[in-house]
Amino acid sequence: MLRAENERAEQANSEMAASLDYLKLPGSLNVLKGGMETDLVVDEEFRQWCQDLAGYPPFGQDLEQLGSEKTVMLEALDKSSRQLDMEESVCEKMRSRYGSEWVQQPSSRLNATLRSDIRSYRKALDEAAISDGQLQSTLRENETDFEEMRSAGHADEADVLYQRALLKAGAARGQGNGIMSPTSPDGDLLGDDFEEGGTTVVEQIAHVEDLVKKLNLIKRERAQTLKDLKEKVPIELYRYEGKSNINRSTPTTYHTS
Repeated sequence: MLRAENERAEQANSEMAASLDYLKLPGSLNVLKGGMETDLVVDEEFRQWCQDLAGYPPFGQDLEQLGSEKTVMLEALDKSSRQLDMEESVCEKMRSRYGSEWVQQPSSRLNATLRSDIRSYRKALDEAAISDGQLQSTLRENETDFEEMRSAGHADEADVLYQRALLKAGAARGQGNGIMSPTSPDGDLLGDDFEEGGTTVVEQIAHVEDLVKKLNLIKRERAQTLKDLKEKVPIELYRYEGKSNINRSTPTTYHTS
């Protein structure tokens, strides 16, 4: 019985430790609490970024203009290549027609430098297109953030946006450590923080801390109960064996009528 209870206690402790480790508790709570307690003063560089964005049109327009200019340049290079091909073709036809009387040097030799320049320009345009594609992909990923910063710059609310961004960053670290919101389906701890009457981040942190304290209390009570059991079982066993020995040592008396 003692061995079975000891195994059950060890199994319960192991399951509790594994669960807390999976949820990164209580360490993740400390990360969130640290983010909440940080003095959220807007960074001046961030404020300047918002003001700069407010003074410029959306980046998508610039990227569209670059794409249009690239198309015009490629068409110009294609046209130049066709003109060189035509010029070389006419030169060779004249040579075959007039023979030795055609004294112009072969155009392919004269145009080698121009064709090399065209290839270099094409390569530069291809590399620029790859860079523009990467910029456009980054823009699509962060377009919402840019628009929020632009709006904050127009409304002079960079401090509000900065504080909200820091809170989101703290929540993201908490989610990465295994904390999920019990009320938000996507696990966003801040999901209800900006809704009236919803559970705030501070309240959720306090609730999780209370649950962790209760688990630790149960663990201590389990250990104490097991300790008491280990102390009492040998005494009861000794008493039981002592009575058995006394009974066995008492001789049996037979009565005859």
